[in-house]
Amino acid sequence: MPQHLAIFLRRRSPNIRLEDVVEGVADPVVKSRLQSMIAADGARSLRRQINGLKISAMLRDHVVALLDRNKLDGLFYPTMVTPAARRDNRETIRIAGREYRVGPALLRNTLLASLAGLPSVSLPIGVSKSGVPVGALLEGRPGQDFSMLQVAAELQSMLRCGYGEKRHG
Repeated sequence: MPQHLAIFLRRRSPNIRLEDVVEGVADPVVKSRLQSMIAADGARSLRRQINGLKISAMLRDHVVALLDRNKLDGLFYPTMVTPAARRDNRETIRIAGREYRVGPALLRNTLLASLAGLPSVSLPIGVSKSGVPVGALLEGRPGQDFSMLQVAAELQSMLRCGYGEKRHG
């Protein structure tokens, strides 16, 4: 509950902090209860962060095991599942006949690297038939940032596709 009040204060009065409001509460019982709730929120937040780090490490281990099993140095696949949405379309996008929210639909391929903590780079590989840029995502092994960037530079040179070229993908 205090996190909602903190959000409200940030939006309405950024110069007033939740802690200052709680400090100004006259009733000692209410003040103590609010302080306990804030401490519990902090503990929950810390637990969420720790759980998130554990999940990230597990996901990274699964990706590394997949790469090892298949003797791969990395992954290379489309950055987005569809060409970019029109600038005026901020709500939904149609993919394979179904409607999806634009942000999550377009960015879902980038989640693996973000959540697993893998080095990744999106390379421009041409333009779609509708004229929007198309990219491919190169993901490397943990700790292999530099070599992944070297491979990305070589790939970009080999593909010779920049945003300015009219290649259809």
